[in-house]
Amino acid sequence: MDKIQLISPTKEFESQVMQYRKEFLECNESMAGASDLRRVKSFEAWLKAINDNLQDETLEEGSLVQRYWIDLD
Repeated sequence: MDKIQLISPTKEFESQVMQYRKEFLECNESMAGASDLRRVKSFEAWLKAINDNLQDETLEEGSLVQRYWIDLD
């Protein structure tokens, strides 16, 4: 069985994440668990939003701390 390597999203993976987004949008598919990746205007806005979800101090009111992972395999 192949192992999955989960990585925290960073600027380094911008092109891969945006390609993933593009493919989902072109197929009109949902992106469950991608924290509004479908609706954001830029990778930077998405990355800021998911990083804000890591700490109580920067969470939107009524939200819970969340972590996001990507698998590039």
